[in-house]
Amino acid sequence: MEEKNLGKMPRGTKVPDADKIAQLLKEIGFSPEDPHSASELLNRVGIDSTRVGDKEEVISLINQFTAGLDPETKEEISRVIEQTAQYFGCGPMPDDVRDFLEKWKKS
Repeated sequence: MEEKNLGKMPRGTKVPDADKIAQLLKEIGFSPEDPHSASELLNRVGIDSTRVGDKEEVISLINQFTAGLDPETKEEISRVIEQTAQYFGCGPMPDDVRDFLEKWKKS
């Protein structure tokens, strides 16, 4: 798979609000109740959805895509991820996801 990277984002780049991201995800067909919709979305953006069944593979993909981001941007993205999950009514963040986000945003 081709390695993707978000590259360097200028300091102060505003991350969209969780409500806007959640609305966009709904508009493009993502539904947390339908796991197939997530696979389709991943495939549309060039990520082999079969790779995301393994937690270590997902961590590797996230780290590859976000290698150029500074900790402040990762902090903001983490906040938006948490808010988006709440918007979709996903309940409390699983411990392993919460732990990953805490470590990731400081890296």
